[in-house]
Amino acid sequence: MSDIEAQADQAEQSARRSPSPMTRPEGEPRETDALLPPQTRPREASVASSVVRLEDPDDLIVYYSDFQISVRLLRLSLYFFAIVSFCWWLVVTINLFVSVTPVLESPGAGFFEIDLAGLSFIATLTTLYFFPSPATLDILSSYLSLLLLFVDLIVVVSVPILRHRHGSNPIGLISLIGAVVLMALNCLAQYIVIDIHYRTREALEEERRLNPRHTSSRLGVRKTTWKHRLKSWTNHSLSFIIRLAVAVAVAFISIGVFGAALGQRKFHPPGELIAINNRHYNVHLFCTPLSEEASSSQSPLTVLLESDHGVFGDDFASWVLELQDTGKFDRVCYWDRPGMGYSDSAPSPESPGSVSDILSQAIAGSSYPGINNDTLVLVSHGTGGLYSRVFASHHASQLGTIMLIDAIHEDLFYKSSGFGVAAKAFFKGIVWPLQKGRRAKVELQEQLAMGLLRTELQAANEIIPRKTALAVVSSGNRIRKSKDWSEAQRKLTKLTRNNVAWEILDGPHDLWRLDATRVKLQSILTDLLAYSALNEYED
Repeated sequence: MSDIEAQADQAEQSARRSPSPMTRPEGEPRETDALLPPQTRPREASVASSVVRLEDPDDLIVYYSDFQISVRLLRLSLYFFAIVSFCWWLVVTINLFVSVTPVLESPGAGFFEIDLAGLSFIATLTTLYFFPSPATLDILSSYLSLLLLFVDLIVVVSVPILRHRHGSNPIGLISLIGAVVLMALNCLAQYIVIDIHYRTREALEEERRLNPRHTSSRLGVRKTTWKHRLKSWTNHSLSFIIRLAVAVAVAFISIGVFGAALGQRKFHPPGELIAINNRHYNVHLFCTPLSEEASSSQSPLTVLLESDHGVFGDDFASWVLELQDTGKFDRVCYWDRPGMGYSDSAPSPESPGSVSDILSQAIAGSSYPGINNDTLVLVSHGTGGLYSRVFASHHASQLGTIMLIDAIHEDLFYKSSGFGVAAKAFFKGIVWPLQKGRRAKVELQEQLAMGLLRTELQAANEIIPRKTALAVVSSGNRIRKSKDWSEAQRKLTKLTRNNVAWEILDGPHDLWRLDATRVKLQSILTDLLAYSALNEYED
């Protein structure tokens, strides 16, 4: 019995030392356990720890840790430059209407700089608004804009006339270089975000492959509802449309730049370009040389011509130059008002009185200073008649005769003014900054200085000597079309008491362009000079 009990005790002790195959010590691996524990899977851990969701919860954009700092700084810099570009756009726009400071005075019209600043602001604002969702077409449009702006910069600083008007002054340089830098910054931002999108997709695909069960809970799942798809499509479409519009606008500006560069070959003005206002801008003045006999005269007779808007001085003066050899006068002079012909634009505000002072400065600073002692025969056309009359009042002691060729009367000029005219001129300058910008600025300046113009013309009418010989020539075409124009021409004949002639010629506004009316104009001018020389009217 004792042997049996001893064997039983031994078996029980042996069983305690040898555990059952159904029970395992705690922590011992099982057949279903993974060969590598979760903490030893480096790819999953690195992906999970290196991604951060973007601010916009609707878009699954994953920022990698090596891009976080650079992207945030880039976005902050875009905000900063957007504010700067908007402020600069305000400055150059205000400077168009009234000169902010002499430092920002430019011989160009100013519309070119307004366009560059405005497009830079729009491009930067678009990049910020659609920052999380750029597309390939967006960045291609931005690349095109950047390329065109860079080429424009090279052309502007290379071509003399463009460099003078847009590349040699602070307002032009800041606008050009700023536009290139901002467009490059926009391209960089779009490139980085697109690269982040690409790397995000790669990371998600790798994450799903390694751990498909837990990917969505850790990184989130992109929404695929129709609302989300519509929002995404709308954002991409708007972004592309805006960027494409910016690229098209830059292309139009580039066409203007290339056209102006090609026109440089034709920029050979006769006479002189005279610096005005500490060399901020130049005006064009030409005078024929005096003969030796006229030089010895105490008061040579000089014909000074003032052309209409859109007409070069040498074009208008052609019919008078043909009379140079007749001996009826000693010299012919013509000039281009600021913003017209070969002359640069003048800073705003600008009125006939200030334009008259500019002409006086140009004469004094030219190689023809003797004009200040000449007897003046003022011949003007269209709107040039308003400026010529104010100049006559400033030089009443030199005034000989006045000839107005289809000139506008101030009453009609006032009627044709208003906000609509100013807005049209501004729009024309914005759309064609290099082709029509200077003339648009002149028209805008006239509208802004309308009150001053009215006062100056009223004063001129009182100052011009009443005995001054006056000839008025009108276009028959315009008189037949407008009764108001006919009445305005009649009023012009009463500017002085010595109205020598009022001729209505059958022709267009530019009467000297037709051979028949050209000959008649020459005859009227010759008769006017002869009358002035032989008959002195006593007031």
